[in-house]
Amino acid sequence: TPVFETLARPTSRAAIRHSLLTAPASTAVATVFGVPLGYVLARGSFRGKRLVEALVVLPLVVPPVVGGAMLLTAVGRATPIGRVAVALGVPLTDSLVGVVLAQTFVAAPFVVITARAGFGAVDERLEQASRSLGYGPIATFWNVSLPLARRTVVAGIVLTFARAIGEFGATMMVAYAPRTIPTQIWVAFITGG
Repeated sequence: TPVFETLARPTSRAAIRHSLLTAPASTAVATVFGVPLGYVLARGSFRGKRLVEALVVLPLVVPPVVGGAMLLTAVGRATPIGRVAVALGVPLTDSLVGVVLAQTFVAAPFVVITARAGFGAVDERLEQASRSLGYGPIATFWNVSLPLARRTVVAGIVLTFARAIGEFGATMMVAYAPRTIPTQIWVAFITGG
């Protein structure tokens, strides 16, 4: 059938390979930074918290293509950050790193928001009891807070992965090549219907 013929093409196999490489990577990056940020937003009170919350939801509010344009404005090859990255041999656009960057930008809010909700539902008295028994803040986080919020955190990680693997707009703007599955589908559609 035409679908299987299309999937057998080297360009399609490369796109699948790229997606299966970059989506887990962007999910890992979003998780490593997003879960602690979710905890800080759930428990912390600090100056600028509203600004951080606004920046977290920004990728959910703007269209993905606009998010891609924002990323290009910040890390494109003509920007200071982009020039330094190219000089170091790690271009932030038109590369797998660019794909991970775009996917992380649009998908990270899912893990931050769900982690924040999960940590917000944990009874603070349990954390206080842990602290009173001599555990520090990091040990309390790992042994009390995270296990109690794990279902919500895992749900956020799954949502983040699903959003990352399906990302098209920002990825197309930041890294049209190498192509991921959504970009390859678009190219196949506009060239062959």
